[in-house]
Order: sequence, then structure tokens, then C-alpha cells
Amino acid sequence: MKKTRKTFLISVATVLLISLFSLNTTYAAAKNVVHEGSSGPGLAGGGGMRVKPGGGSAKPKPTTAQAYNTAKSKGTKAASHSNVVKSTKTKSLPYKSSKPYSSKDFYDGKKLKQRRYYDKNGKAQMDIDYTNHGNAKLHPKVPHRHNFNSKGVRGKDY
Repeated sequence: MKKTRKTFLISVATVLLISLFSLNTTYAAAKNVVHEGSSGPGLAGGGGMRVKPGGGSAKPKPTTAQAYNTAKSKGTKAASHSNVVKSTKTKSLPYKSSKPYSSKDFYDGKKLKQRRYYDKNGKAQMDIDYTNHGNAKLHPKVPHRHNFNSKGVRGKDY
């Protein structure tokens, strides 16, 4: 009789453990959450899709070109950015940059005069001017932008 009771208790405990494990797996799958570094239910080697808590899929990180184009359209600094200060040797920003998808700010003392964006080849693509160049009639809009053509010539403001 004791052996039957012991076997019965072990069976009940096993069924409870399996039920709890099954319930926990079902709960995690229902919430659609897979933690970083885990492989997810039934997947070996971390093949599970990373999902933000609360559902929805994770946004992929933008490429360098996408981040650059976003910064350029908003007029903000590109991820690769530097500053140039006016001096006796430096009167303006260079047409070519050693870093593709970058931007440079040109300062006259402490005042920002211009921001230039460089394309995938490191050539000037667009300027944002923060002054009217001393000619309010020709440049009534401040700040304003200028695009460069394929020959490196700065175009009309907009």
C-alpha cells in the first residue's frame, strides 16, 4: 500500500510540473515576447525574432545613407560631423570631404554661418546658409538652402 501511495504522489507531482511548464510556455507565446539571447520555444540556436515587449516588431537600424538623408532633410548634424572655424587660412568650407555622408559647420567666431552636407563620394551636396550674405534683397529667407550640381557649382537658394 505504501508503494502504491508513493507512486501515486510521484505521478501527481509529475503531472503538476508538466502542467505548470506547459502553462508558462503558452503564456510566453501568447504575449509574443522573446527575450534577447533566448531562442524562443522550439528553436535551437537563437533563431527567434526579437520582439519588443508589448508586441509589435523591432525597427531595423537605419543605414548610414538613410541616417544621413534624414539629417539633411531636417537640417541637423549628420552622424559624422565636424566644425570649421574661420581663420586667416580657412575662409570657407571645402568642396570635398574625406568622410562620405558627413556634414560640417562653418563658424565665423562664435556665430554659425553655414552647414554643408557631403554625399557618398565626399563631394558637397547641399548648403544651409544661416545668413543673408549681406544682401537681404537677394536672400530674404534665412536660413536658406543651396544644392550643388554634378559639376560642383552651387545653385539658386530655396
